[in-house]
Amino acid sequence: MNKSKLFDLLESQRITEKTSRCAQSNQYVFKVRNESTKTTIKEVIETTYNVKVTRCNILNRKGKFKARRNGHTKSFKVAYVTLAKGQELNLAD
Repeated sequence: MNKSKLFDLLESQRITEKTSRCAQSNQYVFKVRNESTKTTIKEVIETTYNVKVTRCNILNRKGKFKARRNGHTKSFKVAYVTLAKGQELNLAD
């Protein structure tokens, strides 16, 4: 895949109560595009943030049914990225 397209795979960081607990154990959560794979996500994180990724798990989140909206919310893909011991992401910059 083209290098410029690789950086478009990460959409945003997921910030919830669960993901803040995961960050304590060196695990970060990102919303990614549907066409991304584990290896491409690992490559993007390692090149962008200069860290060593030990594991990458992907979850497909189904959209929720909303009766008042007369339909569903969008489905999306989430990546749980585990970093090597002693490394962390500085996402405040």
